[in-house]
Amino acid sequence: MKKKMNRRDFVTTGAAASVAVAAGPSALAAASSEHNVSNSAPSRSPEMLSTQGTTPMVISDYSGFGYRNGGTMNAVEKAFQMITDGEDVLDAVIAGVNIPENDPTETGIGYGGLPNERGVVQLDACCMHGPKKRAGGVAGLEGVRTPS
Repeated sequence: MKKKMNRRDFVTTGAAASVAVAAGPSALAAASSEHNVSNSAPSRSPEMLSTQGTTPMVISDYSGFGYRNGGTMNAVEKAFQMITDGEDVLDAVIAGVNIPENDPTETGIGYGGLPNERGVVQLDACCMHGPKKRAGGVAGLEGVRTPS
């Protein structure tokens, strides 16, 4: 029977994999064996070519369209508007995510986040910037309203 992965293990494994990918194929093989992942050789994913007329798409869970924080736009609407106005994709998504993060009625993320078993609110966030092929993340932040 497989052990269920908790949030902390997921973040740790993701961080280890990110470092291993950045370090190269030999480190990826070592990290894969340490975390019980297949040791097949890493392959390069195909690059996506798109035309200028591509319509942007913003995908979210409920918090992205269910919370407006007293404003006129939700996270998906804000990000989509900024992307179609020519803003950088990462800046647009972060601006969108900040809407539910600053909403005190959203108890899953940001300012309204519920505390852990010790009564401390700890927040995590990660993001990827497709055009620049860069990624980053943080975990266990305390005293921060918007971890993104």
